[in-house]
Amino acid sequence: MVCIWEKTWLIQTSLYHELVHLQVMKMRYLYILLCLLIVVICPVQAFAVHNLEYTIYENGNALVSAQYELSLIEKVALLVPTIKDEVRGAIKTEYGEKAEIIVINETDAQFTIPGFADLHEGYIQTPLLTFENVKTRMESYWFTKYLNIDYSPDITTVKFFDGQEFVFYDQMVIPPVETDR
Repeated sequence: MVCIWEKTWLIQTSLYHELVHLQVMKMRYLYILLCLLIVVICPVQAFAVHNLEYTIYENGNALVSAQYELSLIEKVALLVPTIKDEVRGAIKTEYGEKAEIIVINETDAQFTIPGFADLHEGYIQTPLLTFENVKTRMESYWFTKYLNIDYSPDITTVKFFDGQEFVFYDQMVIPPVETDR
């Protein structure tokens, strides 16, 4: 037979555990709510290309090297394997299947584009380069409305085989440039 004080003790213990459980749940919800508020209220700097370099060879092929940075939200939302797939997809979409990817990781991409520059009698000319496609692609993601994205590379360099170099700073559109053959 269970006496009254044992029943009281069981009820108190049970209530204590329930209260502790409720406190833990409240703290978790508070933490999640705080994280969501930070994300919604404070847009953060997101995907940024720091350095984009086109090296143009005499045959018109190009070697493209990009150094970029992803925000914490992008790293969490896309995860590393997906980031590589997204960069690979963007390269193939922009330059077609002829683009050969050398390396892609969280901070760098390097690839070649056969026939990138136009060969003319006496000179080689690059096409007009625009980063509007990057903007369109990035805006298709749900999380970009919470980010402050700079779509233009900090520095874009076009280097030719003869040593001639053109440098552009924070430009969304890079005009065609040329050099003598």
